[in-house]
Amino acid sequence: DALAAQVRPLLNGNGGPIIAVQVENEYGSYGNDHAYMRANRAMFERAGFGKALLFTSDGADMLANGTLPDTLAVVNFAPGEAKGAFEKLARFRPGQPQMVGEYWAGWFDHWGREARSHRCRATGRGAGAGSCARATRPTCTCSSVAPASAS
Repeated sequence: DALAAQVRPLLNGNGGPIIAVQVENEYGSYGNDHAYMRANRAMFERAGFGKALLFTSDGADMLANGTLPDTLAVVNFAPGEAKGAFEKLARFRPGQPQMVGEYWAGWFDHWGREARSHRCRATGRGAGAGSCARATRPTCTCSSVAPASAS
């Protein structure tokens, strides 16, 4: 409630910059308790977040487990998976707007574990082609948007 009181004025419906609030993150990968999902959504609504666009975010193969019928479902995917992920979302929710929740152009590290290192590779086309942002460790997070043939 304390956090909601601080964030609620920042919702777009109240004149602020926050347009969407994620109800749950990739819950479909771990469970399929829709009563839990409904309770989670209700918590956001009771806290005054009903003016924001509420959504869930899951992998394309986990949509049935991690979504609610009255909540926007978005998909997460890696380079090369957009077409298939959006096709699965369209079959799961015909007519719903399509949105990506997470685009994994790199990968994440866990605190206390050895850092992962990946060769940079192109992920698409567009401005910034060939750019590669280096993290604080000697790993390379690929943010390249050059054509795939340039990798």
